[in-house]
Amino acid sequence: MFTLHVPRRHKLVVYIWPTLQAMRTRIKTLPLVERDQRRTLAFFHAPAMKVHIGRSRVVQRKVVGQMHFVTGWLGAGVFAHELQHFISWWSVAKEYDVTGKDWERVSKLAGNLTKKFWRLFYEWEEAAKKERK
Repeated sequence: MFTLHVPRRHKLVVYIWPTLQAMRTRIKTLPLVERDQRRTLAFFHAPAMKVHIGRSRVVQRKVVGQMHFVTGWLGAGVFAHELQHFISWWSVAKEYDVTGKDWERVSKLAGNLTKKFWRLFYEWEEAAKKERK
């Protein structure tokens, strides 16, 4: 499990499961997961809720999403696909103007989360290799 930090002290949690069955078993327990989504090979889930405080909308929970992958099935394309789900959801939740004033903010967030994830992933993978020796 990795935690990627999103602005304003929010967290995107990334799980890497040892088997497809383990991941699917976990996904089945998440709220609002439709039946056809349970057979996926990777998954993004957004549990966060927005509330109105004064004039602004605030994302209430600190964990704003989960990404689920399976060891051996994870690659750059699969990660990018699930990250795009998060970026799209987050942009709507935060009411970003994705083609206007927030154009760079959204792209910068995607780039930062990608760098953070792969750095943590390669560190984890390297530690696992050393452990096996």
